[in-house]
Amino acid sequence: MWTKSLRIINLLHRCSVFRRTAVGGQTQIRRLLSSSGPPWRILFFGSDQFAMESLKLLSDSRSSSGQVVASLEVVTLSGDVPVKKFAQQNHLPLHSWPPDTADGQFDVGVVVSFGCLLHESLINKFP
Repeated sequence: MWTKSLRIINLLHRCSVFRRTAVGGQTQIRRLLSSSGPPWRILFFGSDQFAMESLKLLSDSRSSSGQVVASLEVVTLSGDVPVKKFAQQNHLPLHSWPPDTADGQFDVGVVVSFGCLLHESLINKFP
C-alpha cells in the first residue's frame, strides 16, 4: 500500500513542483509547493478510461496511513464519461467544465486525459 502513496508523491513532485515565470524580462524558476508537503488538496481533471487508474490511486490514497491526499475533487466533461461515474459512485465532489474554483482552494491540479485546454488563468489558481 505504501508503494502506491510513494508513486503518487513522486508523480506530484515531478509534475507540479516548479514553474517558470517571466519577471522584468528575465525567466525565473520558482518552487511552487510549500515545504510542508503532503497531504494536498487535489483537483483532478479527467474524462476517459485512461484517466481512471490515476483517479483510483489518488482516491485510494485518501484513506492510506501515509495521507498524501487531504481532499480530492473531480472536474469532468458533461455526459456519460467514466471519470464522472467513478466520482459519483465514490462520493467525490464533482465539478462540471469549466470549474468555478477560488484561488487557494486547492494545492495541486492533476490533469490526465482530460480533452480540454486549461487556460492560464485556471492554471495560475494552483500554487
